[in-house]
Amino acid sequence: MTDRGLRRLLGVLAEGANCLAVPLEVFFPEPCASTADALLVCSRCYVVEECAEYMGLVEGHVSPTRMHGVAAGLTASQRREARAAQAVA
Repeated sequence: MTDRGLRRLLGVLAEGANCLAVPLEVFFPEPCASTADALLVCSRCYVVEECAEYMGLVEGHVSPTRMHGVAAGLTASQRREARAAQAVA
C-alpha cells in the first residue's frame, strides 16, 4: 500500500469509525470477558471493511500470539483464523 493509500484509509477510519465514541476497554476486555458489546459496535459500523484492511496491515507485522481485542467485527481468534486461511489459499 502506498503512503497516500494508507493516509486515505486512516482518514476514512478517523471520520467514520463507530469505535471512536466508545471506551477502548470495550474492544480490549479482560481475559474471558464478553466481547459482545464491541462486536455490536462493529456490526453497526459502515467502515468495518476499511478497518479490516487496516488491521490486516498492522497485524501482518505482529505475531499471531500477540493479536488481541476486537477489530473489524472480529475477535482476535477469528482474525487469526482468517489470516491462517488466507495464507493457505
